[in-house]
Order: sequence, then C-alpha cells, then structure tokens
Amino acid sequence: MSEIERAKILAHLETCRECVEVYLDSAAEVGFLRVGGSSSSKKTRSLVGIGMQVTAQVDAAARARAGGSEMVSAPAFWRGWRLRALVVAASVVFVVAALWYGAGVLERSRGSRVGSDVLQPIQAAVGEFSRVGEMVLPGGESYVGGSGPVFRSLGGSLYDPLAAPLKDLLAKFLAGSRSPDVAYWLVAGYLSSGDVRTASIYVSAARDRLPDDPRLMVLDAAITYFGRDYTRSERLLRDVLKSHVKDPVPDTLLAIAQIDLAVVLRDQGRLAEAREILSGVRSRHAGTPLGERAGEIGAELGH
Repeated sequence: MSEIERAKILAHLETCRECVEVYLDSAAEVGFLRVGGSSSSKKTRSLVGIGMQVTAQVDAAARARAGGSEMVSAPAFWRGWRLRALVVAASVVFVVAALWYGAGVLERSRGSRVGSDVLQPIQAAVGEFSRVGEMVLPGGESYVGGSGPVFRSLGGSLYDPLAAPLKDLLAKFLAGSRSPDVAYWLVAGYLSSGDVRTASIYVSAARDRLPDDPRLMVLDAAITYFGRDYTRSERLLRDVLKSHVKDPVPDTLLAIAQIDLAVVLRDQGRLAEAREILSGVRSRHAGTPLGERAGEIGAELGH
C-alpha cells in the first residue's frame, strides 16, 4: 500500500475496535506461522479477505461523515479467536509495532495527563483485580484486604464501564504519548478486565518507550506470570528490587513487587524463599493491607 493508504487505515484502527480485533487476529495468525505453528490456510485466506475490506470501510465511513448518512458497520468475524500459544504474543507485538511505528504518521508527544474521569474507573478495576487475586498491581494496594468499590465487566466486555476510559488512553498512547501514567493505566486497564492478550501487546510497546519505569516492570511481570512464563516474571520482579538500590522506588511499590515475586516463587516450588520474602513484607508493613496480604499468603505456605 501507499503511505496515504497506510495512514488512512491507521487512522481508522485508532477509532474502530471491531477492525482492531480483526487486525490483531490476523497479526496473531501471521505470528503463529512465523514461529512454526500449524495453521489453517482457509482461515488465513479468510483473514486476508476481511483485511481487504478495511480500506472500503474507511472510504464508506468518510462518505458517511461527509453526507450525513449512516455509517457502515465493520465486519465482526473472528471476534472470539484466542491466542493458541504464549510465544505468539511476541510475534503479535512485532507485527503490530512494525505497522504502527513504521508508518511514520503518528505524532510523538510527551504530554497527556490522565483526568479523574478516565482514571477512576480503571483504578477501580485494578483495585478489584488486586483484591480478589493474589498478585497485586500498583495502584490497587488500597483495595487489598477490603471490599472496596467492586468492578464488574459485563460478560468480559470492555464497553462497560472501561470502554471510554481505555479509548481515551489508547488515543493518547497511539499518538505517541510518553507519559508513564498513560502507559501504565492503559495496560493495567486491559489486564484488569481480563484482556491479557491486548495487555501483553501494549506493555511491550510501553516498555520500549519507558524501559526503566518500575510500575510497568511489575505490570509486565504480572502479565508474563499469567502466561506461565515464571522465569521471566521472576527476572522482571528481581530487576525492580535491584533498581531500588540505585534509584529508590516507593516502599509500597517495593512491597508489591516482593509479594508478586513470592507468588511466582511459590508456583515454582521455592517455598522457603517465598516465605522469607513474605515475612519481611509482613513485618515492614504490619497493620496495612499489604502486610495482611503477605501474612495470608505466607500462612497458606505453612512453616
């Protein structure tokens, strides 16, 4: 395609979730083929055919805006497709990044504050995620051990109540924002809603921009943990703890990284080290939600 055609499709993908889903599915299919996985050629041809409809969809939408007629709905095929192997995620990241960053049409900006109307529903989701699970996400620590405002997505949908906040953050991120808050809450929002696949894509892009941000490192470790890559998850969390020596991070974030590391170690059968870490957090944060969480997990490990 020409640069103009590429730019038109990029602009459309930034605003149309249905076409983004189709694009991500096709990118995942390509990624799976690249790592040697078997694939249905029929499915691949179908995805290519759907992709060819995007340009027509963009033109139809433009005509609708110009003439005031009803916009054409984007095709919604392959909505339920799921990633079949963790290694595909890395290839998806590569394919998506190659298009978005290689097209050269996105303006890089360093601004982008996160307003309270965007932040509050995502914080609630992150808090509920941290409350009901064992791993804690930065920003969700105050919900640990309590009831907190409960977040419930409708059937796993991102449209209510996170659709608008995530759309706002995604627009800023795709416009090149290097704000740590934009990057963190975007990825944390996707993960907290259960969309691990999308979270894995954007956390990679976010860490390319902000490689030393400790919150993103903890978030990356959590996403990797849910993909059962315990070795990488452990390494990421230890990197956060090591970075604290040179460039101290808030003690709360340090405790979160330690609790999450203990969970990762437990799942690898390294119970003694996990207990030692949890004991330290419990002592240092006695009487706090994080201290209570460390005590609960430690009690489950026994003595």
